[in-house]
Amino acid sequence: MAYHKSTSKSATPAIPTSRKQHVIALLTHPLLMLVTITLVGLGLRCFQLGANGYWHDEMITTFLARLPPGEIVQSVTISDSHPPLYHILVHGWLLLIGDDLLSLRFFSVLLSTLCILLTYVLGRQLFGVSGSGIALLAAALMAISPFQIFHGQQARMYPLLAVLVLVTTILFWQAWQRQRWFWWLGFGVSVGAGLYTHVFYFLSLPALTFWALYDSVVQRQLDWRRWIPLLGLQIVAALAFLPFLPNMLNLTRAVVRSFWVQPSTGFDWVFMLVSVSNHATIAHDPRLVTPFWYLIATFLPGVAALLLTLVYSLREARRKPAERSVWVLLHLLIWTPIGLATIISLTIRSILVDRGLIGLSAPLALMMAALFLRFRAHGAVQVLTVAFVLSNFASLGFAYAQARESTMIEMADYLVQQQQPGDAIAVSEWQSFDALVLAHPEATDAYLLPGLSDRQGLEARARIMRWQTPDHIAPIEAFAPDYQRVWFALTTYGDVPYHQQFTRGWLDAYGELVHEERFGSAVVYLYELTPP
Repeated sequence: MAYHKSTSKSATPAIPTSRKQHVIALLTHPLLMLVTITLVGLGLRCFQLGANGYWHDEMITTFLARLPPGEIVQSVTISDSHPPLYHILVHGWLLLIGDDLLSLRFFSVLLSTLCILLTYVLGRQLFGVSGSGIALLAAALMAISPFQIFHGQQARMYPLLAVLVLVTTILFWQAWQRQRWFWWLGFGVSVGAGLYTHVFYFLSLPALTFWALYDSVVQRQLDWRRWIPLLGLQIVAALAFLPFLPNMLNLTRAVVRSFWVQPSTGFDWVFMLVSVSNHATIAHDPRLVTPFWYLIATFLPGVAALLLTLVYSLREARRKPAERSVWVLLHLLIWTPIGLATIISLTIRSILVDRGLIGLSAPLALMMAALFLRFRAHGAVQVLTVAFVLSNFASLGFAYAQARESTMIEMADYLVQQQQPGDAIAVSEWQSFDALVLAHPEATDAYLLPGLSDRQGLEARARIMRWQTPDHIAPIEAFAPDYQRVWFALTTYGDVPYHQQFTRGWLDAYGELVHEERFGSAVVYLYELTPP
C-alpha cells in the first residue's frame, strides 16, 4: 500500500486587525494629532478674546492701521517704536473683515496659531522622521503656552515676530542643507520682513550665523556656496532697512524709560526664560493680586523644568554626536537674543523685555519636549511633566480671571457722558487723549495739555489720528476761559508734577473744585470756573 505524503502546506489563518486597533492607529496618526493640537491652540486663543478692553498699544495699532500703507511708513515712527510691516498687514486685514477690536485681535490669533504648526515643522526638520513625537509634543506645548496665548490675544506684532523667527530658521536650515536658490531667496525675504516687523528680530538673527560658523568648523570646510548667500542676503536686508534705522533709534531712545522698561540686572534673563516657558512672571504685574498658591504652583515647576531641560540638552549633545548640531542650534536660538539683550541692557540702556523675546518659545518648547518624551519612563520626569503642564493651565486660568481693566477707555466714556454744553475736557497726556479720540471721535471740546512734552510730536500724532485740529493741543490757560466748567483728567503717565503745579494751580486760581472721581491711578477733577 502506497502512502502519499501531502505536499500542500496548511495555510495559517490571517488574524484580522481589530476595529479598536484601527481606531487607535487613526487617532494617533501624526497629521490628525497635529490638527487636533492646532485646533485646541486656536480655541484657547479665541476664548475670552474680547474680555479685556483696549490697552494703549492696541490703540496705536488701530490708528496706524487705518492709514494708507504709504502714510503708515511715513507716520509709524511718530507713534510707535517698531517698524511698519505689521501695521501694513493689519491695514489689509481690516479692509477684509472690518475695523473693530475683535477683528484686530483675530489677526494675532491666527499668527499665534501658525506658530504651533511651524514649531512642528521645525521639530521634524531638526530631529528627522524619528522625531515626530518630539515635534508633536513641542507643538502641544506651544498650543497651551500662556505666554503665546497672552500675546496671541493682543493686537500687536509679537506673534508675527515669533512667526518670522520660526520661518527664518526653517528656511535657513533648508537652504544650508540643500543649497537651492529658492530656499536662500525665501530666507532673504524672511530676514527683510523680520527687520521691518520688530526691533528685537535682529537679536535672533546672529544665532543662525553663529551656528553656520560652528558647522563650518566641525566640517573643517568653509563652503562659500553657502556663506555668500547667507551673508549677502543679510547685508541686502540690512541695507533695505537702513532708511528706517535713524528714526527707529531716535524713537527707541525716547520710549525706553523707567515706567516701561525697568533697569536690568545680570539675572533678569532667568525671569525672561520662566516667562516665555509658562508665564509665571505674570505674578509681577502690579495690577494683579497674586495668591501665594499661584507662586508655588507656577514658579517651582517652571524653574525646575528649565533647569532640567538645560542639563538634559547638554547631556544629549555630549552623548549623541549625530544630534549635536541640533542642540547647538536650539541653544543659540535661546541664548543669542537673551545674551545680546542683556549686554545692551547692562551697558547702554535697558531693553530686556520678555515679549520681545517671544522668538525663544519654539526652541525652548522643542528642548522640553525632547526631555519629557525621551525620559517619560522616569518617575521624576513624569511628575515634572504633569506639574509643568498644570502650571501652564494655572497661569492661563489666572490670566483669564484677571481681565485687564480698560481704565483709559472707561475714563473717556465717563468724561463724554458727564460733559454738558459749555464744558471742556482736558487730559494730561497723550495715552488718555488717544483713548478719548478712539472711543469718541465726535468729541469736539476736548484738549490735550502738552505739559513738558514735545508739542510738535503731539500735533503730528493728532494728524495721524485724523482728529479735528492740532489747535486742541494747548495749555489750560489758552482755552479754559472760553468754558464754564473744565473736566481735568490727571494720570500717572503724564508730567504729573507740572500739571499739579501749573494746570491745577491755574484751575484753583480761576475756578472751584466741585467733584472728584478716580479711575485706578487716574483722577478726574471737575472745576467750575469763575467768570472774569
